[in-house]
Amino acid sequence: METFGSYIRRARLARGWSLDEAARRIGISKSRLRELESGVSLKSGKPTHPTAGNVAAVARGMGIDQDHLAGMAGLGFRIVPADMAESALLARFRALAPDVRPVALRVLEALIEAPPIQAQAAEAPQPPYGQR
Repeated sequence: METFGSYIRRARLARGWSLDEAARRIGISKSRLRELESGVSLKSGKPTHPTAGNVAAVARGMGIDQDHLAGMAGLGFRIVPADMAESALLARFRALAPDVRPVALRVLEALIEAPPIQAQAAEAPQPPYGQR
């Protein structure tokens, strides 16, 4: 069975990324990425394990499913939402009827795949005609 470290190393190499490039994209230090890939602490030489934050960062930075990585890291579904807004959104999703959840996921996927919406400068409201 492939380990978390060997999996992310293989994924990094498949993308043609150096350790430096991958660490930059993921948002962790090069030395921490090296530890995650090898599974060994650079300081102590003892086994090291990814934290939930490491798993989330790798998933975002490499575009890999977070739940899959969490399972490989032995974290199961212990990944917690990043903030209160994410937590509230997850709670609302879980409160949906089971038959509505797939529809909500399709809507969310469509939003993610849609081109970004450009923010428009708000125009100052005009006073009613005759009061200008």
